[in-house]
Amino acid sequence: MSKKTKILLSLCLIFIVAFFGTKFYLDKSYLKDYDRKQIIGEDRYKTIVDISNLEWKRSKEAILISTSSITDGISATSFAHEKNMPMFFIESSDLNKTIKSQLKKLGVEKVYIIGGKKSISKKVEIQLTKSRIGIERIGGKDGFETSLLLAKKVYGITNKRDVAVVNIQHGVPDGVSLASAAAKNHIPIVMMNKSDKMEMIQFAKDNKIENTYIIGNEDQITPSFKKAMPNPLRVTDKNRFETNLAIIKQFYNLNNVNEVYYTKGGIYSNADFVDTLSLSVVAAKQNKPILLSELENVNDNQFKFMKENNIKKINEVGFKLTRPKLITKETIRIIVTILIIVLALITLKRVIYL
Repeated sequence: MSKKTKILLSLCLIFIVAFFGTKFYLDKSYLKDYDRKQIIGEDRYKTIVDISNLEWKRSKEAILISTSSITDGISATSFAHEKNMPMFFIESSDLNKTIKSQLKKLGVEKVYIIGGKKSISKKVEIQLTKSRIGIERIGGKDGFETSLLLAKKVYGITNKRDVAVVNIQHGVPDGVSLASAAAKNHIPIVMMNKSDKMEMIQFAKDNKIENTYIIGNEDQITPSFKKAMPNPLRVTDKNRFETNLAIIKQFYNLNNVNEVYYTKGGIYSNADFVDTLSLSVVAAKQNKPILLSELENVNDNQFKFMKENNIKKINEVGFKLTRPKLITKETIRIIVTILIIVLALITLKRVIYL
């Protein structure tokens, strides 16, 4: 073996050891200044059950929502909080064994089904009836009407007359961020389209709304609608993660907060929001904000927020926060390929000159 080949092989070995050694150290030291806890079930439904166990040993009432109806979950959170009951997500056509078992364990006697029969089918009602659980369905012709019905339920319990408004088509991530914060402050959330403007304005008049929180930018909720609502305040920022922080700063007294929850931010699918909304009532009861993770890690502004507000504990729900990848698998593959080619060329050169 020539001297040049030995040098090249040594450099390759040094690179590999340095890379994996650095990676191991960075992975181990990531978020080391925080007290971390993970709440991760074997599957989605066991995670939902684990979440409910954080606050309830017994509950006479519960809410059922379809996993495909995230907007209904947003609207239902404040009602669930006022009634002090857990929210469970299920498939539209089946009450799975995990959730059914939890309802029995909690001693649930009545379930509120959110949405129409397309959201949760008659079959689920039959399953509940066989388990001797009473049923009340809360559902309008669309998500907007369902959220109005839920808002009225909230007003029937609390004397507060505030409302939060979110665009039902483009504001779902912001609505998810808002759900727990609004519930904590006894504020129902109405999910609306632009075409629902006049009906929403009339709803505000009929229910003597005092303050309106507009969540989202001017493309989602127009300035003219904002102007027509009582005492409006817009809360928004450049993306869902910055809006998430803006909502927390608006609705929490951060002097009384030293612990947060982290859930997935729904980058790949709105289905990721099931954990967040299952958690929302729990977080509202505990006065703990929920931060949305962009790529299963903590971004720079979130680090800044936690440092400025002396956050000491992080609860990761449904996943584990990981360090951002400095070098991706694709980059490593390219580097290794180049090294193999270089070694092959050196070997070929030696063979030619033998």
